[in-house]
Amino acid sequence: MKKSIILALALMFVAVSANAEIEPTEVVHREGEQRSIEKVYVLPLDEPDEPIPTDGFAEDGVQYEFAELLREDNMTDDIKDYSENASVKSSTDDTQAIIAMFEPAKDVETEDGYTGTIEADFSTLSVKSAGTGSQSYTITERRSYPNMNSADTSAVPKSIDKNGATLELTDIEWVSAENDSIDGQNLAVRYTANAVYTGTGTRSYSKGYNATVEYKGQITKKVVGTVTYTAVFREAIEQSPSEIEDPVVEPPADEATKQPKSEKEVKQETPKKKANPLLYLLYIPGFAALAAGGYVVYRMVRKKRQGF
Repeated sequence: MKKSIILALALMFVAVSANAEIEPTEVVHREGEQRSIEKVYVLPLDEPDEPIPTDGFAEDGVQYEFAELLREDNMTDDIKDYSENASVKSSTDDTQAIIAMFEPAKDVETEDGYTGTIEADFSTLSVKSAGTGSQSYTITERRSYPNMNSADTSAVPKSIDKNGATLELTDIEWVSAENDSIDGQNLAVRYTANAVYTGTGTRSYSKGYNATVEYKGQITKKVVGTVTYTAVFREAIEQSPSEIEDPVVEPPADEATKQPKSEKEVKQETPKKKANPLLYLLYIPGFAALAAGGYVVYRMVRKKRQGF
């Protein structure tokens, strides 16, 4: 019993919903030679225009008939939050120097048509090292070896160490440090060796820093929010009998004189319609029935005479 009541109520609701008509948000009356009434409906974008009533109606003794249905899209701003990251490379990790490298705000336009201005949120600033690298460089070292008895290259070290790098002897310059005179000749008795050592060293360096900042803001796009439908009804104007003109039928003209022919001539030229032969077939059943009835009457009369 309970289920039956629920089912009945549901059917009643569906029936009422199906018969319900949408109500206009505004009704505009316009005066003039032909009065009109405009019923305005503001509906969602996905609402079809079929449910809009277009049946004629009477108001204040005047009959109005549907004329046209106008549509106008109502644009609105679709606003949404938007953010994107921007990155720069810096040779220093100084915060103020890095902030100065970013624009405080920038304009954006997305692929789906949103536009707006977003601002840098420096509270989201992130600075990370880009890593380190190594490079080779040439090391040159000059050393002097004084008070040597002779300019003997073998007495000069062939390699030396500097900051963990091994340098090789590449050049020697000998300089006399003291001279003696023997048999009238000046002889060097002390030598200084000015040696040049060269080698290759390796050192590491910073590749810099990667800085990232998030830009935030709101962007907008013009979209159709609702649709305004205007159903226009105009006054139905009926023509009076005097305004209805009978069509003028002119008699056929004579081809020779181009003058209208007389009524007698028109009748003479009007061909007589021939009866359709098929129509005679319709009379056959009637004739057959009439003949059968006559035969029956004849037989009855004959029998009666013979009986007498």
